[in-house]
Amino acid sequence: MPNLSCSVTCCGHNDDKLCTLNSIDVSGGGSSDNTCCQSFTREHQTKNMSGNASYKTNIYCQAMDCKYNDECTCVADTIDISTCCQDSSCEDTRCKTFVKRS
Repeated sequence: MPNLSCSVTCCGHNDDKLCTLNSIDVSGGGSSDNTCCQSFTREHQTKNMSGNASYKTNIYCQAMDCKYNDECTCVADTIDISTCCQDSSCEDTRCKTFVKRS
């Protein structure tokens, strides 16, 4: 289970760069710019089963051409989710950890 750092502070699941979900979905591929966190929401949501944000988060990944994707599970030690632009109101997210499989 990767350590997750999320700088998408306008997401309802973000709690001081940690995620309150037990797992997130990442989709896309081809490059970091073409990936996104499908779990992003502007609405504040119920926290995970433990009730606390956590460094460790399960990542279901559909970016099949990422070297960290192992049967739709992210196996990177750390994953970084960020906005696609400098504007914090941007709803587009990306997985900065994406590395194209060789």
